[in-house]
Amino acid sequence: MAIQEKKTVEMEEQFPETVQAEPVQTDIIQAGTEQAKIKVSTGNCADYPVKFPTPFDPDTVPVVVVGFTSGSTAARFGTCACAVVDGSVTNEGFTIRFYNGDTSSRIPGFSYIAFGKLTQ
Repeated sequence: MAIQEKKTVEMEEQFPETVQAEPVQTDIIQAGTEQAKIKVSTGNCADYPVKFPTPFDPDTVPVVVVGFTSGSTAARFGTCACAVVDGSVTNEGFTIRFYNGDTSSRIPGFSYIAFGKLTQ
């Protein structure tokens, strides 16, 4: 049996440029969970509109972070993805987009947190 050499991946740049994030003024934080009602078949996407329990002030466009809630132990569950749909966030809610990359249908669950950001 021949010994295989480990292959290495070369970095294009040793120290990439650091991106300076803009500070976010947070006045209100809301969080919640959403559970889909129907299955999303393999290779398909589905959108889920979310309404905040309490609307943010009309001058506020929150920053929203979304993730999965799941009891799945399936190894391929990691091929699924969720994100906030670009341009969907308002002071009243947002839309989650779910992609099912698994080999079986999924009924996704999500958790989110929204940070109030005052517009200038």
